[in-house]
Amino acid sequence: MAVIENIERYFSPLGLELDAETRERLERWCGCMLADPLYPSVSKIKEPAEIATKHVLDALAPLGAKAALPCWKEAHTILDIGTGGGFPAVPLAIALPESRVYAVDAKGKAVDFVGRMKSANGINNLEPVLSRAEELGRDPAFREKMDLVVTRAVASVRILLELCLPLVRVGGYLLLYKGPAL
Repeated sequence: MAVIENIERYFSPLGLELDAETRERLERWCGCMLADPLYPSVSKIKEPAEIATKHVLDALAPLGAKAALPCWKEAHTILDIGTGGGFPAVPLAIALPESRVYAVDAKGKAVDFVGRMKSANGINNLEPVLSRAEELGRDPAFREKMDLVVTRAVASVRILLELCLPLVRVGGYLLLYKGPAL
């Protein structure tokens, strides 16, 4: 499958440089994801070019600003709220192997899928978590512990601030993957 080749040309303009091992791991994950029988329950995207842009490139685009944004340098713990099929958690875990990435979702099927991707692809820094953001915000193991909290396609900005900020450590960061229509 030519998923990575489809998006590699987009990396440079974004300032995103991925080494050969990272590209290979992303490619392996894409193939594994498509072959998994649970994949249709977490994403309707089946075309390689769409997977490349909507699952991989979309998740990793903020890393293109890695040199400019201190959140990436300081992100030893990253928590993805509403991860669904692991977007952006899995690509972030692959691209940032030195960070611990928590993939949180309230749906067991989504968390099970992320766990299968972790096991099948040896993504040891990825931790699937079955929970709601509201519950984690009250859990001492997570409350104010995360260096970076990310979320994509979950709710309005107002609601996301309410759900996510209790998880961010003092001096930490919140990154909302939002399109032009906030």
